[in-house]
Amino acid sequence: MSEQTLVLVPRGLTGETRDVIAATMLLTYKYRLNPEKRQHRALERILEQQRQLYNAALEERIEAYRKSGRTITDVDQSRSLTQIRADDPAFAGVQRRIQRETLRRLNRAYKGFEGQP
Repeated sequence: MSEQTLVLVPRGLTGETRDVIAATMLLTYKYRLNPEKRQHRALERILEQQRQLYNAALEERIEAYRKSGRTITDVDQSRSLTQIRADDPAFAGVQRRIQRETLRRLNRAYKGFEGQP
């Protein structure tokens, strides 16, 4: 998604009396992918790893809250990700940015569930 700012200026208003209204538009693009079989398998492996990462991170958050009432953030889990990547070559083969985005997505979902801002 890309983000653009659109500025709307009402007609007839000039100088300092002019009201400027800024609105943000989110633009989305759809791309059709036609991966080869080898690429398709690679994408499936990445998707499966991210599913496992998401579920493991969610389980870690739930257990930490049950045991100590402590909330773990995506920053805490990103620090743990460094150790996981060192121990597991399959995880090290996926871009760190993709894995961090998975943790950020979990963080947003978790905050929404808790009713936090």
